[in-house]
Amino acid sequence: MIFQSCLPERLAKYIDQMIYFRDFIPPSHIERLVPTSSLFLVIELDGMTRQVLDNNTLSVLQEIKGGWISGLQKHYRNISAHSGSEMLIVQFRPLWASSFLPVPLTDYEDRIVPEELAFRWGYSDQSHLIREFHFFSGFIPTDFLGREFHKDGTNFIPLVKKRQDRKPVPH
Repeated sequence: MIFQSCLPERLAKYIDQMIYFRDFIPPSHIERLVPTSSLFLVIELDGMTRQVLDNNTLSVLQEIKGGWISGLQKHYRNISAHSGSEMLIVQFRPLWASSFLPVPLTDYEDRIVPEELAFRWGYSDQSHLIREFHFFSGFIPTDFLGREFHKDGTNFIPLVKKRQDRKPVPH
């Protein structure tokens, strides 16, 4: 399993962390999300459908595929968990998600909003978002995270490794 957590310095004012994982093997087929003071943007990269389950009966209340926004919750939520999951999760600091979202935070309160919301942002689907990210950075999101460019906190990205065998040019 791959699990990476980072906090890009330029975004530290807005987010608590970004998490990427792949090939996740959950210990159970249901996960409980407990309330926090954060709003989460979850981008699913595995194509699996998740179910939001009733807290008492565990019957399916909602199906989600592609991603969702989990607003400020008053109560815990049960969500299906799947082996082989791959996700990118952005955990926003309290109230700062409003800097990135086109509607008031109260529209997300105690809700899990499917990716159809992305239409409001001008993205037609997940591949559209990935194309925009690639256009912006030159990388697809998983390559960007996998290369750990975020670790030095700069916007300069090395494209070629330094050659150790080069000798300085005499002047």
